[in-house]
Amino acid sequence: MHTYITYITSALISFVIDITLFNIFLMLTSSIPYAIVFSSFLARFVSSLVNYYLNKYFVFKYKKEDKKAIFKYFLLVLINITISSLLVEFIYSILHFNATVIKVIIDILIFISNFLIQKFWIFKNK
Repeated sequence: MHTYITYITSALISFVIDITLFNIFLMLTSSIPYAIVFSSFLARFVSSLVNYYLNKYFVFKYKKEDKKAIFKYFLLVLINITISSLLVEFIYSILHFNATVIKVIIDILIFISNFLIQKFWIFKNK
C-alpha cells in the first residue's frame, strides 16, 4: 500500500510541475504552429526528470545505478509525451476546448498504465 501512496504523491508533484510549465510554455508559444505539442514536450521533459528521481529512490526504492533503467524510463516518457501531445493537439483541433483540461484527462489515463510499466519493467527489483 505504501508504494501506491508514494507513487500517487510522486505523480501529483510531477503533475503540478508538468501542468504549470505546460501553461507557461503554451502562453509563450501560442502564436507558433503546434504550440501544444511543443509546450507538452518541454513541460514533460522537465517534470519527468523530477519524476524519475522520485520514483527511483522513494517509490520503488531502486538502489542500482542502472543505465538500462534510465533508458527504459525515458523511452516510456518519450512514448507518453508523443501520445499525450498528439492526442491533445488532435482533440483540441476538433473540439476547440481548453487544451489544459484535455491534457489532464489524457494524462490521467496514461498515469494508470505507467505504474505497472515502472513497477514490473523499469524499476523491477530482482
